[in-house]
Amino acid sequence: MSINFSGNDYSYLFSGLNNSSGTNTSSNLLSDYASIKNGSYAKLMKAYYNEGGSKGSTKASTDKASKDDTAIKSLNKVQTATDNLKKTAEAITKKDSIEYDDIKAFVDDYNSLISAANKISDNSTINRTTRLVGDTLANNKLLRSVGITINEDSTLSVDKDTFEKANKLTVDSLFKGAGSYGDKISSQASLIKYSADRAVSKAGGTYTAKGNYDTATAAGNLYNSYT
Repeated sequence: MSINFSGNDYSYLFSGLNNSSGTNTSSNLLSDYASIKNGSYAKLMKAYYNEGGSKGSTKASTDKASKDDTAIKSLNKVQTATDNLKKTAEAITKKDSIEYDDIKAFVDDYNSLISAANKISDNSTINRTTRLVGDTLANNKLLRSVGITINEDSTLSVDKDTFEKANKLTVDSLFKGAGSYGDKISSQASLIKYSADRAVSKAGGTYTAKGNYDTATAAGNLYNSYT
């Protein structure tokens, strides 16, 4: 509460000095005026509203807005990561010859999605990401044969030398054509994006970041949930 008395007319404060209430009224008005002029009235009102009135609700609103903003930003990162992964995976499935740089780009985008999903609390998006990791784990043996390793935090690593020496038919079977691992990852990325889109839509003023978030199934721990 801010009050600016500069240039104001205080004569109304003394309008009752000559009325029938006499000394008491005059004294009260003068006391009120003194309180206002020296700032104690403003301090009192500020303390009242901060401590007994709006402070709690204002803080709660601020905290909620902060949580909303953080939740939306985290989901936005998931949206971006899924778009990138889908594009990269789709491009690989259509290539005549898959090179190391193609796989490296795929691994980088995959890891970006896992990292982004590990920071959200929307259950639907987390579950979709869990399924994506499940598809990866289902192909663990073949992936390792072409130099792609699943790390303990569910991210991927690729070894260039192993990839260069790998059977190209195995690489093609993993990443090219409908129904391949690469095709499934592209589809899962689309579903994750859909869930993230819906979560962002809900977050418009109602998202509380209180989803039943289970760290045991968080993306960063998905690998352990399958082993």
